[in-house]
Amino acid sequence: MTDDERSLDYIREHKVHHLFETLADVLLKEKPSRPLRFLIPVLQSMADSQEPEESNTAPEESNKPKYDPTQEDRSVQPSDGPAAKKLKITLVVFGLDNAGKSTFISALSGKLDKETKPTVGFSPTRLAGDEFDVCLYDLGGGSRFRGIWPSYYADVHGIIYMVDSADPERFEESSDCLRKIMADERCSSKPLLVVGNKQDTPGAASLEQLTSSFKVDTLGSKWKAYPCCAVNPESPHHVAVQESVEWLLLTIKAQYEELAQRIKKQLQIDKERRKKEFEEQKKRVAERKEQEKLRQG
Repeated sequence: MTDDERSLDYIREHKVHHLFETLADVLLKEKPSRPLRFLIPVLQSMADSQEPEESNTAPEESNKPKYDPTQEDRSVQPSDGPAAKKLKITLVVFGLDNAGKSTFISALSGKLDKETKPTVGFSPTRLAGDEFDVCLYDLGGGSRFRGIWPSYYADVHGIIYMVDSADPERFEESSDCLRKIMADERCSSKPLLVVGNKQDTPGAASLEQLTSSFKVDTLGSKWKAYPCCAVNPESPHHVAVQESVEWLLLTIKAQYEELAQRIKKQLQIDKERRKKEFEEQKKRVAERKEQEKLRQG
């Protein structure tokens, strides 16, 4: 294996490209006068949030290859017949910080975690059933990390948008975020699931109030909204965790070939754009080096 191949394996294993995207976004939004010092607590927060403690990680576990959904074969899979293959589906969970995205995903996977930490950057979860092979991206909802959201637009078959229905003071901010997502050509018209979470909280907005506040019916997508309580299995709204995602998967299944071809095309466009940006950056670096040589000479 060449050095370049080893470097590429390392990048894929440790999601280095996503780390760089996150840090660059934080710096560009905050524009601190001392970038290195500013990034120290950010990196520490990311480490605390995403890396398992060494004492709880067996050596053999740390050496296992990590699942990287960005390397999946996204060609169209047959959806009927005796030899039908599982449909590979990528979903992304958007929403403001503290909306309950991570709790929702943990409940969906059957491992409810009521003490989830805020997501920094992104966290993937894989769910495999008889018919679907699903990868869910849980993306950080803090204002500093929303800049990485567009990096996932092209890749997804459907969108889950989580709303804290007990926090009406942030409805306008949350609605603006949702509209920006669905206005992007990479997301527009893709199936949309809106989850009004925290319905067990006194004073939580009803489903009718949420759909009215967020004007979901004007977004131009096939959508459905569910009232939900992800954190409490005893709540009558807890069943929406499973029911809502089942609706989304079946909606995606009905238009899977169209979505798969669209994703393939959009990923290629994004790849070409990144390649062009990289070549332009290389050119600028080379020009600066040449100028520096001339000054020193």
